[in-house]
Amino acid sequence: MEMGGVGNDDHSSGGGGGGGGDGREHVVMFPFMAKGHTVPVIHLAGALSRRGLRVTILTTPANAPFLRRSLPRRRVSLLSLPFPSHPRLPPASSPPTTSPPIPPTSTPPSSAPPRSSAPRSAASYSNSSPTPPPPPLARSASSPTSYSPGFYRGGGGGGGGGARAWLVGPMSLLAARVNAEEEEDPDHDPEGCLAWLDEHRPGEAVYVAFGTQAHVADAQLDEAAHGLVGSGHPFLWAVRSETWAPPAPLAAQIQSRGKIVRGWAPQNAILGHVAVGGFVTHCGWNSVLESLSAGKPMLAWPMIAEQVLNAKHLAEILGAG
Repeated sequence: MEMGGVGNDDHSSGGGGGGGGDGREHVVMFPFMAKGHTVPVIHLAGALSRRGLRVTILTTPANAPFLRRSLPRRRVSLLSLPFPSHPRLPPASSPPTTSPPIPPTSTPPSSAPPRSSAPRSAASYSNSSPTPPPPPLARSASSPTSYSPGFYRGGGGGGGGGARAWLVGPMSLLAARVNAEEEEDPDHDPEGCLAWLDEHRPGEAVYVAFGTQAHVADAQLDEAAHGLVGSGHPFLWAVRSETWAPPAPLAAQIQSRGKIVRGWAPQNAILGHVAVGGFVTHCGWNSVLESLSAGKPMLAWPMIAEQVLNAKHLAEILGAG
């Protein structure tokens, strides 16, 4: 994929990745703007660059420093795309992890429009597409894995424009091999997570992380902390909330039993550590792949998106959680 104007890229250390006109194929990557989604893209970008391709990662000014730290020797370019500001939205430079949760609506039900005034259909598929309309959706939501087979692919092969797609990964396995070959240090660990794990016996500790997108209320974090303390196992917990402050008695128990990480935690290295015996996870797919690759069982607490499906697959099909 070629993108015009990449000559102004912010080159990562290692240089040379983003210049134009050298005849190489140019791959442009735009990951979802959360660290958990960005890390596999970084690994893939490094793999492609080592194959002789030019690679540019599009990012935001807030995420660019993290990307620069994660690309110490790879010939990959960064292009920052600032978003326009809006007075009623967080600053354009804010990463998604710092955005406040959306409060519930305060509109009383009595002010809602009557049902009779609502349209019977929000869209019409009549003569709007050469492909057949979607099949009827299931009436029952009793199973989170219910699906409509007709959505897999319409007849006649009309979807995708004939483009091919390949499944690749887990990228964390490739990254571990490359880091060993190139003597890179992949474990940027400012919080000392790995040193803390070194103090514990094999399989003794529990790693806990719920991703960067779902909002977990502080009261729920209190309950989770009580459960972790009561388990009797040492635990390493990556906490996203900037407001959570457990009550003094609970805080003392946490300090004696576990380690709370408020900043960046090198999850792939943590899961690969011999002291970690299990992973309490939100079941984001990247976390699932990293845990499976490390051979660590999971205790699932799915929250949003496809995480319920992932958890069901882990528990009922793979037997890994």
